[in-house]
Amino acid sequence: MARSRPSAPRFGELLPSLAEHRKVVAFELQGHGRTADIDRPLGYEAMADDVVAAIERLGLERADIFGYSMGAFVALKIAISHPDRVRKLVFMSATYALSGVHPGLMDGLGEMTPEMMHGSPWHEEYMRIAPRPDDFATLFARKTAMDQEFHDLRSEDIEALEAPTLVILGDSDLARPEHAVEMFRLLGGGVFGDMPPGLPASQLAVLPGTSHVSIVSEPICCFRSSRRSSTLRCPRARSCDDRVRLSRRCGRIPCAAMSGIRMMRWNLRRSS
Repeated sequence: MARSRPSAPRFGELLPSLAEHRKVVAFELQGHGRTADIDRPLGYEAMADDVVAAIERLGLERADIFGYSMGAFVALKIAISHPDRVRKLVFMSATYALSGVHPGLMDGLGEMTPEMMHGSPWHEEYMRIAPRPDDFATLFARKTAMDQEFHDLRSEDIEALEAPTLVILGDSDLARPEHAVEMFRLLGGGVFGDMPPGLPASQLAVLPGTSHVSIVSEPICCFRSSRRSSTLRCPRARSCDDRVRLSRRCGRIPCAAMSGIRMMRWNLRRSS
């Protein structure tokens, strides 16, 4: 897992669910979480190389790489530059091009100051767990400089990805839903899966009523490994019927693995 601002505890039920059937190594990237900053500008390529070096040091030949926000772009860079190290990729709440961000959100980025972040969950967490809390302003400046130097990836880079990819975002996320669909199509998705050659290797999940911040604590955003690919599930559910009851209770759409018949029954129950 490669993450940006949040630390491991912020991911609530996600880490235990991932760890049920696999070994999980959670990376807090340069200057983030418990990882101290070093005398080096922040850069996606450098952070991708850091993760690959750690994978090699741990003796792992290939890994399923999950990334959120800035960490998702780092994970994507790993899948592009080191395809031999990536078995599957999970790309959550990010874009591969600035056009994928909602219009206007990046305006005035250079005018933001570290003080504007004071009192936010990210600042409070940094103050609590960072090895050098006084480095917050430096990290903020380096992150801003990196954002201003962001270079889009090409459509050809996405089409050339070898690893099956799960694209996840909230319906009220930083990324536009249209951008996620565009990326999914570049990965071979957006087809009628009931006709040959069948379902694509990559998948798309749009979580309802979910923002860029809240997505990391969504119970539905948990993965269960299958032979074909990763699927989404609610970690408290043991069966599809359990997922129906849980989703009725929390007002959410149930697990993406639920069959069409059970989804229809859930809709009928909600309308009754």
